[in-house]
Amino acid sequence: MRAFVMVEPRARGARLIERAEPALGPDHVLIRIEAAGICGTDLKVLEWAPNIAVRAGSRLPLTMGHEGAGVIHAVGSAVQGLAPGDRVAPVSIHYCRQCRFCREGRSSICDNRPTLGIERDGVFAEYLAVPADRVSRIGQDVSLEAAALLDPIAVALQAFERVSVGADDVVAIVGAGTIGLILALVARVYAPKRLLLFGLQVDRDRLRLANSLGVEAVEAQDPAVARRVVDSVTHGYGADVVFEAGGHPVAVQTAINLGRKGATVGLVGLPFGPTEIFTSQLVWAEKTLVAIRGFNQSCWDRALAYIGEGSLDLTPLVTHRLPLAEAERGFDLLERREALKVILRP
Repeated sequence: MRAFVMVEPRARGARLIERAEPALGPDHVLIRIEAAGICGTDLKVLEWAPNIAVRAGSRLPLTMGHEGAGVIHAVGSAVQGLAPGDRVAPVSIHYCRQCRFCREGRSSICDNRPTLGIERDGVFAEYLAVPADRVSRIGQDVSLEAAALLDPIAVALQAFERVSVGADDVVAIVGAGTIGLILALVARVYAPKRLLLFGLQVDRDRLRLANSLGVEAVEAQDPAVARRVVDSVTHGYGADVVFEAGGHPVAVQTAINLGRKGATVGLVGLPFGPTEIFTSQLVWAEKTLVAIRGFNQSCWDRALAYIGEGSLDLTPLVTHRLPLAEAERGFDLLERREALKVILRP
């Protein structure tokens, strides 16, 4: 089978190769992948970021990708409740279910949580074999492309599970990348009083897209501009809830600055370096920082329910659909900010 594989432990060490079809264990299913999304984490794998190298370095060659959906091609001898032809999405994080955090319902910080495309072969391939209890069946009325976006929806839902949002809240989101836009679309489910998405000049096309989808999106190259906008709608108090989705040290500080006294700031992005925080600013205003990592299984299940009932549809964010043979082009488009969400069709 064809697969886009990290074969060398270096930046851009991936290429399209022929690999053996995955072996089917008795408790596994073999999925023919029909749609796979490229996300920011995949870019970090391709660039062989230090934290990725530590996690994946001993597992090369490694098939990349963790956002996917497809059709069951075969099932192992011990599998029950699933059959060839079923439409499914593999859960990207294989938490252990046994550690303290899993038992507490916090599988997002499981002590042993291998992820597809990092510690285990992923979805940028024609076929993927995974344990049968790590897949979710997809209804016939849901497109497999939409199902391939379950992972980022679950991440956004995790953010709103960790940071509660009420009907009287003003919510600000800093960062108009894929996660920022997804957070904004998911936020509408919670119906806050006001929702503001802030991006930079380079995000202009993405901000226009957000506005076309009903999100109040604002270009704010200068953080002071963002603060003035927030002040104008909160009588100078600041936002009740702020999410940082830019993955940049400046964005973190901007998010903190946009919050009112007593605000909660959810950290969703992963900055590329250390972030200086003047903690007195937090102490005097009693602001709360909340870290968000991945998703709990409950968020995955809610994401599945939302796409099933049509409450959430992220496919308007898909700008490119490419065959697996053009995976490298998909990465290039994302790095040049010429694409927002790329779906590969193995």
